Amino acid sequence: MIAARNGMDVLESLGVRVRPSGPHRAVLELPMRSVTARVVTRQHPLKAVDLDVLGRLDPEEEVVLAIVPRLTPAGRRMASEHPDLVVVAVEDGVALVEGEELGRQPAVSVDGALSRRRPWGRFALMRSLLRTSAPRNQSTLARECGITQSAVSQGLKVLDQVERRELGWVCTKPSEIWDLFLSDYPGTGGLSGWWFGLAPVSQQAERVTKEVEGALLSGDIAADALAPWRRPRRGMVYVGSGVELEALGFARSRESKATLEVAIPADPTIWSTARAWASDNGRHDLVDPLIAAWDVARTGGPDADEAVEHLRTQVLDRW
Repeated sequence: MIAARNGMDVLESLGVRVRPSGPHRAVLELPMRSVTARVVTRQHPLKAVDLDVLGRLDPEEEVVLAIVPRLTPAGRRMASEHPDLVVVAVEDGVALVEGEELGRQPAVSVDGALSRRRPWGRFALMRSLLRTSAPRNQSTLARECGITQSAVSQGLKVLDQVERRELGWVCTKPSEIWDLFLSDYPGTGGLSGWWFGLAPVSQQAERVTKEVEGALLSGDIAADALAPWRRPRRGMVYVGSGVELEALGFARSRESKATLEVAIPADPTIWSTARAWASDNGRHDLVDPLIAAWDVARTGGPDADEAVEHLRTQVLDRW
């Protein structure tokens, strides 16, 4: 399956600079102008029914950027008939931009996935339940997760690892919740920008959090703060909107060369669970340990599993 970042890589390889400006929005630097695009991903070649996205542009959006696996004659025709449609075919390594076909490059790896609907609330509830063994009512859980109380109620119904007690809900099988989250969480979604810097990656990431209000450290950097084990391989920062880092000494980069990933997540619960966990660890610039572990596993490396296990131990030892 393809993800938004696969399409971004293709565009960058074809000379189109992409600047994420929201979870589903990006600025495309075209040869003659810059345009703001609504980013949509389809797991099939373009069909006539997909044209309904063209009617969903916000006032500040000028084009739809459709990221698809392959180009078909129908897709080419649609792009030629709709100047406000930019098409990127990941497996073909080509893009149709303002009536022009850009390049034919080797196909980009498509190891990511972008789902239509993701149960963000349920995964946030799992993270909140692991924060403490103290019973909490649904209202408290909703506040920690950043979701409604009814969403908490629905989430509790589908989790077999929880129990209702006199003072509230508790997790009865924390190790199962941890493993279930890491195996089922679909990722934070949204869009990422890739940057390169010369300073140690910890300093790079921490500089961004000092300059960008509300930024959260994740991945190796957060893991190193919570349960030190391995040398950080890449900085990972979540922000709420698009940022430009050239003024801070960074250069834009391809993912394979990047030392820093700055992501605008589609998962809206990340900041809520981070605030809840900060009440325990005192770090208001870190994601919660489960998001950190997920990002460590995604970053990979020969000792990634051990780093994740150290985070797991640090969390579960509290029980």
